[in-house]
Amino acid sequence: MELTVLVNQSSLFKEVLTEVFDVLYSYSYEKLTDKERAQSVLHEAILAAYDNAKPFMDNKHVMKNWIIRVVKKYIECERKMHPTYRRTGNTVIPICQATALAEDSTLQPLFEQYLNKMLKDIIGAMKEQHQIILQKHYMEDQPLERIADEFGTSIREVKKQDQLAKLIFQEKLFTYIW
Repeated sequence: MELTVLVNQSSLFKEVLTEVFDVLYSYSYEKLTDKERAQSVLHEAILAAYDNAKPFMDNKHVMKNWIIRVVKKYIECERKMHPTYRRTGNTVIPICQATALAEDSTLQPLFEQYLNKMLKDIIGAMKEQHQIILQKHYMEDQPLERIADEFGTSIREVKKQDQLAKLIFQEKLFTYIW
């Protein structure tokens, strides 16, 4: 499917749409299993996202998540309205159930890449001390007592900093997504 953008669209919308278009098209095609249907639904969803974009959406992440949410809603609605079926053995089951049964997804690596980038961006924007605590405790499974020994501070201070790091992470994650 060729990406065409209307002339009167804002540059931010075009920029964000260009970034996420391939992933959205792949996702749409995977969920709907029909090229024409996937193109049609994606086209409708993108037009709806543009038409309903609010003026305050001047942030790239806000715009990106808005487009993704609208496309996902359109795809969910399409799947409910017009389910597709696949024969497996002697039974016919909905295609969405068949794809859920499949272990590997072609989109899985793309979403993992996006998630890893998002986590790196969020953690990278935090103070170095909080980055270290999150890295060592949650990603390397080190106990807080050991981290306190490495920092040369009390366990109470490390626990306090851990709680603060988690709150900051949650707030930044919420801001990043919404």
